[in-house]
Amino acid sequence: MILNIKEEKNYLVITPGENLIGDKSSEFSKELESIKEECNKDYILFNLAKINQVDSFTLSTLVAFGYDVKSSNIKLLFCSLHPFIMSIFKMMKMNDLFTIYDNINDAIERIVEEK
Repeated sequence: MILNIKEEKNYLVITPGENLIGDKSSEFSKELESIKEECNKDYILFNLAKINQVDSFTLSTLVAFGYDVKSSNIKLLFCSLHPFIMSIFKMMKMNDLFTIYDNINDAIERIVEEK
């Protein structure tokens, strides 16, 4: 398991423990699929603090996951993106698809405010 999952009252915090490239991308995709099937939260927050590399498969997995959970009225948020990852998100216009926070505290504060 490459994802650390912390479950709170109305949200999940998903923290990948290592870069999401190569074989780890496939494992990441499988773990997200099981999360999607079982999630009954209002928010899913990806904390990417430990990630400084992703591949195209990971990016497409995140976009597909985002659309899937949105259809279930789950809001997908991101925080703590490494500058290189943020540049990829901007280049791919993923920052238009997802809400991104500078750090986990800001993201959680926003979740709590909305509830």
